[in-house]
Amino acid sequence: ARINQTMVGTVQRCLVEGISKKDPDQLQARTANNRVVNFTGTPDMINQMINLEITEAYTFSLRGKVVEA
Repeated sequence: ARINQTMVGTVQRCLVEGISKKDPDQLQARTANNRVVNFTGTPDMINQMINLEITEAYTFSLRGKVVEA
């Protein structure tokens, strides 16, 4: 949880894995240090590398938003 908290406000390069397990309206991605990030996106982002700004930290995951390159 401490590591997740330090990531808030940073931009992370993430691999979009698929649809979030808990919210079908969200996508799930992983950071380089293997943290799960849930965010709003489109299905064409799956299997792509994207930049996400981390907006919130939880115990086992992060919330983010897409940053335009």
